Formats: sequence, C-alpha cells, structure tokens
Amino acid sequence: MLRTVLTLSTIASLAYLGLCAWVFAFQRSLIYFPQPRGFGGGTMITLPVDGAEVVITTRPHSGPNALLYFGGNAEDVSASLPSLAQAFPDHALYLPHYRGYGG
Repeated sequence: MLRTVLTLSTIASLAYLGLCAWVFAFQRSLIYFPQPRGFGGGTMITLPVDGAEVVITTRPHSGPNALLYFGGNAEDVSASLPSLAQAFPDHALYLPHYRGYGG
C-alpha cells in the first residue's frame, strides 16, 4: 500500500513539474495575443516614438472635453470606439494602441 502511494505521489509530482516547466518555457505565448486592427470608425493617426510608431484611433469633436482610453491585455481599442462614442457623445476620443497591437 505504501509503495503504491509513493509511486502515485512521484508520478503526480513529475507531472506537476513537467507542467510548470512547460508554462515557464511558453509563458510569453500564453500572455500576449496581438489582435488584427478592427475598424470601429474614427480616424487612425500615427505618433512616432523612439524608433517605433504608436497608432491612435481618434474621434475628433469640437469643444474642450476629451477622453483618453487605454485598453486592456490584447484589446483592440478601436473596437471600443462605438460604445465610447455613445457613452461620451460630447467628448473627443483618443484610443492609443499598444505597440504591436491593432495592426
């Protein structure tokens, strides 16, 4: 009985260590999922920064009110433009994409 418990414990421990090693080796591919650029309307502008370009989706609006929206992990912020435009109709909207996302 003790031998069976030890064997099962060893197998479970090795399986867990193997899973941990796999997650460690492929952690980058599990975190970042760049999405292709969607089009939720608005205008796309590019802002040059330190050897790269940041794409910004904008919805211009005259007046003093503006909203700057930073999306979450792997979010294409241009897809959020229609709902933000509906929620904030009297604001100019600026939605910067993270480098490598949204196009």
